[in-house]
Amino acid sequence: MRNPSGIRNKAKRQEVYAKYKLQKRKLKKKLRAERIKDVEALGESAPPKQANICHFFNTNVLNDLYRCQELWKILEKLMKLL
Repeated sequence: MRNPSGIRNKAKRQEVYAKYKLQKRKLKKKLRAERIKDVEALGESAPPKQANICHFFNTNVLNDLYRCQELWKILEKLMKLL
């Protein structure tokens, strides 16, 4: 089923959208269960979970590290001038 945003009748659109969301939720639950079964079947040889890289790059720790590197470059330039 496609996204029902093109339906003009509000009542019909809400009904179709509710079915659409339910279908989507069931599919996600099924896929999640399959992933869990695969990991359990592989046991110790299962690949590790991938970290959310976008979240890591948005952390303050990385920003602080970048600022520290910038300050270090400025300090190196000042040392060359002396």
